[in-house]
Amino acid sequence: MLAASAVLVSAFLQKRQPLPQDHRHQSASDITLNNNALSDTKDDTASTTSTIIDDNADPLYTLKSKLLTAAALDDILDASLDTKSHLRLLDGNTAAAYVSYALSDLSFVYPGVPTRYPGQSVKEWSSRGFRNAANHIPKAAHMDTRAGALNALHGALQGSDPHATATVYATSQALLSMIPNMHLLAQQQQQQQQQQSHPIVFHVAANAFDDELRSVPDVDSVLVARNTGFAFLSSNSVQEAHDMALVAHLIAAKAKLPVLHYFDGIRTASEVATTQVLPYSEIARLAAQQTLLETPIPFQRAYDLVEDILQQTSKVLGRDYHIFEYTGSASAETVIVSLGAGSQPVRDTVTRLEASGLEIGVLNVRLYRPWSENHFLAAIPKTAKTIIVLEQGDGLFAFNGPLFLDVAASFTCGTEWSGAKPRLVTAQASSFAHLGSKQFRTLVENAKSTTFIDLNANEYTAVEAQEEIVAAAPAAAPAAATTKAIFWDLEAAGSAQVVRHAAAILTKSGARINSYATQDGYRPGGPVTNTQLEFGTESQLPAVVYAADYIAVHDHAVLKEFDVLASAKPKSTVLLAGPWKTADEIEGKLSNDFKLKATQLEIKLYALDAAKIAAELQLKDANVVFEAAFFHLVHDAARLIRAQDHAGIANVIASQYENPVDTDRKIGALVHEVVARVKSDLARIDLLPTWTILEPSYKDLPTSIAPHAAPNTESDYSAVDSETATLPRVKKHHEAAWLVVFNEAYRTERKLRPDLHEKTFLVKTSLTRRLTPLNYDRNVFHIEFDTTGTNLKYELGDALGVHGHNDPVAVTEFLRWYGLEPQSTLLLPAASPSAPAETRTLFQLFSQVLDIFGRPTKKFYESLADHATDPKERQNLFHIISPEGAAELKRRIDDTTTYADLLREFTSAKPSVAHLARMIAPIKPRHYSIASSQKLFPNSVHLLVVTVDWVNSKGERRTGQCTRYLDMLRPGDNVTVSIKPSVMKLPPLDEQPVVMAGLGTGMAPFRAFIQERALARSEGKK
Repeated sequence: MLAASAVLVSAFLQKRQPLPQDHRHQSASDITLNNNALSDTKDDTASTTSTIIDDNADPLYTLKSKLLTAAALDDILDASLDTKSHLRLLDGNTAAAYVSYALSDLSFVYPGVPTRYPGQSVKEWSSRGFRNAANHIPKAAHMDTRAGALNALHGALQGSDPHATATVYATSQALLSMIPNMHLLAQQQQQQQQQQSHPIVFHVAANAFDDELRSVPDVDSVLVARNTGFAFLSSNSVQEAHDMALVAHLIAAKAKLPVLHYFDGIRTASEVATTQVLPYSEIARLAAQQTLLETPIPFQRAYDLVEDILQQTSKVLGRDYHIFEYTGSASAETVIVSLGAGSQPVRDTVTRLEASGLEIGVLNVRLYRPWSENHFLAAIPKTAKTIIVLEQGDGLFAFNGPLFLDVAASFTCGTEWSGAKPRLVTAQASSFAHLGSKQFRTLVENAKSTTFIDLNANEYTAVEAQEEIVAAAPAAAPAAATTKAIFWDLEAAGSAQVVRHAAAILTKSGARINSYATQDGYRPGGPVTNTQLEFGTESQLPAVVYAADYIAVHDHAVLKEFDVLASAKPKSTVLLAGPWKTADEIEGKLSNDFKLKATQLEIKLYALDAAKIAAELQLKDANVVFEAAFFHLVHDAARLIRAQDHAGIANVIASQYENPVDTDRKIGALVHEVVARVKSDLARIDLLPTWTILEPSYKDLPTSIAPHAAPNTESDYSAVDSETATLPRVKKHHEAAWLVVFNEAYRTERKLRPDLHEKTFLVKTSLTRRLTPLNYDRNVFHIEFDTTGTNLKYELGDALGVHGHNDPVAVTEFLRWYGLEPQSTLLLPAASPSAPAETRTLFQLFSQVLDIFGRPTKKFYESLADHATDPKERQNLFHIISPEGAAELKRRIDDTTTYADLLREFTSAKPSVAHLARMIAPIKPRHYSIASSQKLFPNSVHLLVVTVDWVNSKGERRTGQCTRYLDMLRPGDNVTVSIKPSVMKLPPLDEQPVVMAGLGTGMAPFRAFIQERALARSEGKK
C-alpha cells in the first residue's frame, strides 16, 4: 500500500557470507519452486513452473526496499524548515496533518479505523520532537471513540493558555458521538470574551463501512453536525486538504470560531499526490497577519471574514478559492451545485462538457456553514433555467437532502435573484466519481422531465472505459496529457514498491503524480491489490482518469477474478507475468472474455517471466524487474526519465537503492543487467484471429476492488421489495401494471431483452420460402428479415444470432399442467448491482427466456432431487448423476430428455416457479451464417436454414428449438437478433479466386460472397 506520508524509498544491497562449499556452485536453475500464481490447477504446474530462489538457499544478493519512518519524518522536517514551498508526495491525511501540526498546541486523535486515519502521524511527530511553526512541540493524545467524546478536550482547555489552539482529528463515524459536546463548544466560544476563547479546529475524513464492509464516503455523518455552530469547510483533493487546513486554522485564530474541515475519507485521505507544501516560516507569517477581532463575530455573518481569508491565502498559494466557486459557461442554462469532499471529478467533467459547446456550469460549495443566500445567488449565472443539486450520501434521502433545502431556501428568501426562479432538481448518490461526460449529458436531459434523479441507477453506473473521451471544441485548449497505469497483484508479493519507486522517479523527473491503491482484505488466499498511477506534466491532473494506457498483472490468478481489461484504452499495453512466449502457449491460460476483449481493444499484449529473471540474477523478489518493465513499456515515463538522465532507465532505477557500503557500482551493474534481461526476455504476444469470434461467457467479473459507489438496490422507490432480494417473486397482474402507470416512481424502462449482454435488434420477417420439395427428406428454406430503421450492420461472413422462442402451444400446455397461470407476472431481481430488476409474464419467461424443452444439466438433476418429497424419486435422481448412473444419464441424453420431461417424470419434485427460474438454463441464441450482402441488400438480411430434426430411441421425432421457431415464422412476425463477427473474409483483391467449402447447407456465406462479387462486376470492377 502507498505510504501515509511522503514517499521516500530507501534500500540496501547486502552481500551475504560465502556459501558452504557444497552449495557455492549450485546454479539458480537447480533450485525451483512452483509458482502457483501461474497455474490454473495443481495438475498443470509442470507447464507453468518458474525458477525462483528458495529463501533457504541464501542467495548472494538480497535487494530490499521498504519505507523508513525516519526518512519520511526527515522529509517532512525538510519541508517545514525550508524557506520556500516545495513539491512533496503526500496523501490527504498527511497534507492536512502537516499544516494543522504547525498551528496546533493540543491535538486529540480519534482514529475510528485501524490504519490511514486523520492525524495518524501527529503523535509520532510530537514524540520525535518535531517543532511546529511557533517553535513548540505540540502535545498529542490518541483517544477512544465513545459516548461523551470530547470531554477530554473540554478538560484540557480549562485553565490553559487562551491562545492555545486545540485540534481534533476524527473520522465521520467518530463525529457522531461528539455532536452534543460540539454544540457546547460552539456555545461557549460565542459567550466567552474573545481573549478567553480558544481556536478550535476539527479535521474530519468522511468515511464509513457499508453493510458489506466496504469503505464508502460518509458525508451523511458529517452533515448531521451542520447545525452545531461550527463553520463547515470542505476540500476536494490532496492539495486542497493542505490549503483548506491552513484556511481553517486562520479562521479559528482570527474569529475564535470553531471550524470543521472535512474531506473524502476514501479517495482524498489515501491518495498520494504531488502537493505544494508551504514551509512553516510562511505558515507562521500568515498566522501572524490574522489580528484577533475585538468583538465576537456573529456566526451567521462569518462568511465575509472567511472570504477575506480565502483571498489572502489564494494569493500566497497561487490558487483561487472562494466560499462559492463557479466553473463553466457564463451563460449556462444548467448549473450543477455540488458540495465539496468529492466534487473535483464533477468539475473536471463539466469543464470538458462546456468546452464541447454545452451551456453548463458547476458551483462548488466551499463554505457550507454558515450559509449565505446572497453570496450563493450572486455566484449563479442569471441565465440559469435549471439547478441540479448533487446530494452525496450513503443512502437516498426520502425526498430532498440538506444541500437541496439550502438551495431552495436561497431562491425563496435571498434578495440577489430577480428573474424567474429556476427549476430545482435533486440528484443523489454515495459518490460522483463514476459520473463521466456521457452520464452528465444524460443527467441534464433527464432533469428536464423529473425533479428527483437516482445517480445509482443503471444508466449512470454502466460506465465504459472509453466514454470519458469528449471531443473538445476547436477553440478550446487541449486537454492535459495524462498517462494512467494500473498494477494488479497479490498483496503478499509486496509489489507496491514498484509503484512507490515509479512515483518517486517520475516526481524527480518533473511529473505530477496521483496514485491510489485499494485492496480486498476479505479475499480467500490473501488480499488482491489494485494500484493506479496517473502522471503528467500539467500543474493539475484530472481528478479521475477512466482509461489506462498500461495494465500490469503481476499474478496470473487475478485474471480469473477480475475483468482487468475493463479499464483499458484501445491499443493500450498489457503485461502478464508468466513464462509464455507465444499465443499458443498462453491461450489456455486466458478466458474467452479476456481474449475477445483483447482483440476488440487491439491491445499490445506482452508476457514476461519476471520470477525467472529474479531467480537467475539471485534476487529475492521480482520488484525491480517489474520496475524495469514499466519504464521500458510506458514510453511517456521513459521520455521523462531521459530528460533527467541521458544514461537511461537503469541509472535512474538504481538511484532509488541506497547502500551504506561503497557498492554503488555493483548496484548499478545489477540494475543494468535487469534492464537488459527485461528487453531480451519480454515477449510480444500476437492476438490470434480466432479470438475475434469467441463466445463471451456473460459472466460479470468485478472491474475494480471494493467499489466505493455501491448502487442502492433497496431504495424506498424501488420496485424490488426487500424480501425478494435473491429469488424471483410471482406478482399479481395489477402489480406489474403499477410499474407502467407509475413509471416515474418506480423508474421503469421498457427494453428489448435487457437480460442479454450483446446488442440486440428487432427485425421483421418479410419472406419465407421452402427451397426443397415436400417429398424431400430435408427441409431447406430461405428467410428474409427487414432491418429498416434498426441500424443493424453486418459484414461478409458474419453470423446472425437468432433468439428463438419455444413452441407457444407446448409452453401453455406445460404451464397449465404445472398449475401456473400463463399471464401471471414474475419479478426477477437484478442479476448484478448495476442491472435493473425485470418483470415478465410466466408465458414470456418460459417461451422466450427459459430453455424448458432443452437438455437439463447435471446440476438440475441435483437441484430437483433436493425438492423431491418421494424418497425413491430422490434416490433415483441422485443415482443418475452418480458415477454408477453414468449409463442411465447417457441414455437420457441420447433420448434428448428435456427439463419438462423430468418434471413430468418425477412428480414429487415440484420446485416453485421462483426456483425454476433459477434452475433452468436460459435459451441461447443460435447463430446462422448470413446469406446476403448488405451492399446489395442494405435494408435486409437473409438466411439459408436446414431444419434440424431426428428420431430418438423411443421413436419420437424431435425438432431443433430454433429451426422449428424459424420455420413457423410468417411475414410480419418480429424476431430478436444479434450479430456475431466472423474471421472468414474475402481476399482483398477481387481477381483472386476463392475455393468455398462449408458445413450445414454449405451455401449460406458463399451466396453472400457471390452477391458481393456480382455487385463489383456490375460496377465495372475486375
